[in-house]
Amino acid sequence: MSFASSRPAASSPRPARGRRGPLLPTIGVLAGVVIAFLVMSRFWTEWLWFDQVGYSNVLLTQWSTRGGLFVVGLLLMGGVVWFNLRLAYKNRPMYVPTTPQQRDLDRYREAFEPLRRLAFIAAPIVVGFFAGSAAATQWQPMLEAFNGQPFGQVDPQFGLDVGFYVFILPFLRFVISFLLWTTIFGLAAAAFVHYLYGGIQVTGQRRAEKPARIQLSILGGLVVLLVGVNYWLDRYTLLNSPGERFDGATYTEVNAVLPARWILAFACVFVAVLIFAFGARGRWRLPVVGLGLAVVTGLVAGMAIPAITQAVVVSPNEQDNEAEFIQRNIDATLAAYGLEDVETEVYEAELEGVAGALADDEESTAQIRLLDPNIVSPTFRQDQQNRHYYTFPETLNVDRYQIDGELNDTVIAVRDINLDAVAQRNWTNDHTVFTHGFGVVAAYGNTTTNDGRPQFFEGGIPSIGALGDYEPRIYFSENSPDYSIVGAPEGADPWELDYPDDDAEGGQVNNTYEGDGGPGIGNVWRQLLYAARFGSEQIIFSDRVNSESQILYHRDPRERVARVAPFLTLDGRTYPAVADTDGDGMKEVVWVVDAYTTSDDYPYSERQQLEDATIDALTGPDGQAIQAQLPELVNYIRNSVKAVVSAYDGSVTLYAWDMEDPILQTWMEIFPDMIQPMSDISGDLMSHLRYPEDLFKVQRELLNRYHVTDARNFFSGGDFWRTPPDPAEPQFNQPPFYLSLRMPEQEEATFSLTTSFILNDDQRNVLTGFMAVNSETGDQDGEVHEDYGTIRLLELPRDLTVPGPGQVQNDFNTDTTAATELNILSSGGSQVLSGNLLTLPVGGGLLYVQPVYVQSESGTQFPLLRRVLVAFGDSVGFAHTLDEALDQVFEGDAGAAAGDADVVPVPDDEVDLDAEDIDPDGEPVDPDATDPDDEPTETETADPPAADPGDGDAQTRLNRALADAREAMEDSNEALVDSDWTAYGEAQERLADALERALEADEELNG
Repeated sequence: MSFASSRPAASSPRPARGRRGPLLPTIGVLAGVVIAFLVMSRFWTEWLWFDQVGYSNVLLTQWSTRGGLFVVGLLLMGGVVWFNLRLAYKNRPMYVPTTPQQRDLDRYREAFEPLRRLAFIAAPIVVGFFAGSAAATQWQPMLEAFNGQPFGQVDPQFGLDVGFYVFILPFLRFVISFLLWTTIFGLAAAAFVHYLYGGIQVTGQRRAEKPARIQLSILGGLVVLLVGVNYWLDRYTLLNSPGERFDGATYTEVNAVLPARWILAFACVFVAVLIFAFGARGRWRLPVVGLGLAVVTGLVAGMAIPAITQAVVVSPNEQDNEAEFIQRNIDATLAAYGLEDVETEVYEAELEGVAGALADDEESTAQIRLLDPNIVSPTFRQDQQNRHYYTFPETLNVDRYQIDGELNDTVIAVRDINLDAVAQRNWTNDHTVFTHGFGVVAAYGNTTTNDGRPQFFEGGIPSIGALGDYEPRIYFSENSPDYSIVGAPEGADPWELDYPDDDAEGGQVNNTYEGDGGPGIGNVWRQLLYAARFGSEQIIFSDRVNSESQILYHRDPRERVARVAPFLTLDGRTYPAVADTDGDGMKEVVWVVDAYTTSDDYPYSERQQLEDATIDALTGPDGQAIQAQLPELVNYIRNSVKAVVSAYDGSVTLYAWDMEDPILQTWMEIFPDMIQPMSDISGDLMSHLRYPEDLFKVQRELLNRYHVTDARNFFSGGDFWRTPPDPAEPQFNQPPFYLSLRMPEQEEATFSLTTSFILNDDQRNVLTGFMAVNSETGDQDGEVHEDYGTIRLLELPRDLTVPGPGQVQNDFNTDTTAATELNILSSGGSQVLSGNLLTLPVGGGLLYVQPVYVQSESGTQFPLLRRVLVAFGDSVGFAHTLDEALDQVFEGDAGAAAGDADVVPVPDDEVDLDAEDIDPDGEPVDPDATDPDDEPTETETADPPAADPGDGDAQTRLNRALADAREAMEDSNEALVDSDWTAYGEAQERLADALERALEADEELNG
């Protein structure tokens, strides 16, 4: 045989296959590198962001704590499982008697043996990974447990400081639970190996080898001991147990369940000793008897005795037996929610308005807000948007500003950028040109122009008005682009759009960002990182990215605060303020975010479902506001921090607002230099802070029940209240309102947050209470107004029937004069919108005020204030101005002037609801402005000849008919007052004729 014949032929394909072989591993390596780079870019850019904003210590602490807990969890769980797998395998029996069961297991052993080494390594790693991930989530409870500060209050059952329940107990429960599951997994791993390799048999002649018996008994005993520790800790968690009537330990739980937890804990210790004895002596009877006794003890002590106690002892005399524990709940709830010092007063409300009734409420009357911030946003856009790529939020904000030495309630909004309206959408425009909004727009809250528009005292581009000079550029806001790249070398032509200006080259003024708002991306490495993070290769190749470039992202103020202070929960509203925040004389636009410290572990306090408490007509599914970023349930809450975010550079400053809060003190111990003292708040900034809305909603929801402070009355529930439904959207609660008012016991009017209450389960909508919290913070550096946060509750006598908001809205809707005139206003292509229904305790009673807006049904829609409805008792006023409507319900003289007393309304037929009040240059037109060179001639000012009702086109005749109808109704009302029936009949004839002409013209218009 030739040796050559055995060699491979030259044409063998084997080398070619060898060349293709490394392809798949290469692809795998490249994919791994790409994935690793993407993950690394995420972490690295996070670090760059935190470092730039000045809170890198937060990220380091979070990462290190989470990482440490992950490692400890992985090593503990993985190590226990690995150790027990190895120990069980090492102590497997060398000889296993041949039985049918073992013959079946032989096949499994043979299949498992080749994979044993891998399984003994992979299983602990996998289990340890999940355990470590679970442990890492406990980084905040762990830090709180080791740094928790005392509350200085003790629970009424065990006499322990509340801090034990809030800080130590939650983490302690986690540790015991983690150890329990670790032991269970170790027990399961050992039992699996011992069973597989014949160390134990569970069928036929049950037996266990000594090594298996000892190992499993030790693990089983530890499991039972840890269950006993859990029973021991359960004694403390009873103080937070939910109940049907109230939260916290009840009579049955204190007198039956609590002793049962003691018994079960000691029973577990006894059973654990028996299991250990089984390991030493090998007698099955001992653990079986022990487990049987534990089960019987659990059934008797844990279930039977509590059920018998509830049925035999508690239920027959439940009100008396539960009184002590209800009182514990009441006291704890009021303390946990800051409701201990509510000033309650019985308010004998007057039901009939008399002349001069508002003489003592001049301040409140002058500041009654007519602009509804939830309605007038389209009008702000119409008059102040300037360009389509700007916008205002759907819900505006209420604040107060000092103008000409007088403090005025204000409706204010930021003119934000709106990329969705940019005509040419591309990467360059989206991320380097349209980078920011510009300026704020503010209007008086208590008056309007003569045609019902907001009376602006700040607006235009560039911004001018009573607020003076301030930095107007809005680079950080809720509507900012996902990211923007800003900055350019010195001397380079600016390309960021600042604002439109026909006198400028290209019709716009451009700007180059000069702040420090984001990480620099002047080198290729960082450009690669951010290109990977945002999936945008343009960041690498665009000439707009240069050595001075910064990248701005995480631009929503709430998001920025949430990232730098993850231990805080945030209010649903972020509001802007124009203020000098550092005393350097230069104002800027800042965003204020109210932040809370919360817990759900305060003993005996009522847990609150925050989604239900904070939802109302504005935050419901169709509302515009965002609900608070709050946990699902809490039973303790404090507005402990005021966070301020610069709209220009995005800097985040946290101010300590409630230094008595132990949770805040704890986190200040963890992050010593993170939160600034209240003394650093400038007086100008202080004047724009306010009482947070979501906290107030939570408190009012609780006061529906917890205004009843007597335990026996609380048990009966006969005097419980509820928040009134919103008249416009009855499926939701009426939202609270910011306005300036003087409560009966106050010396002067203050900026307040208000709400009303009606009787629970009563369809009559009768008012039972009114509450206001003083939201005035003052204007002194680092010093809050002494009366800030005082909650005043007016309780109406039970024998007094005062209409609630729903009943008043019904009175408005059915008032003959109002209904007739509003029907006329809503005809001819117009739409009537009812504004917020405000309630004020003035004139010795309760005054209701509701602005009424009119807008076009189609086309350009922007509401104008055209009427005001007022109610006091059973009297309804309806007029063009609030001042006039107040006089109607107070016998012709209210005794105080409203903010619109000087407004002379334009007749309805002279108001053009479809007008585009933007001039050809893009500037808003002042409806009150006149051209000095266009003075009217004598002929023009003379009374024009009377027009024939049938002259003109259909729209002209409709407008004339509506004006005649309005005049006829006013004449009818005057005739009724004077009892002049002849004049009344003539006026009614003219009204009928006008309505007939209006219908004819409307039919002609609408076919």
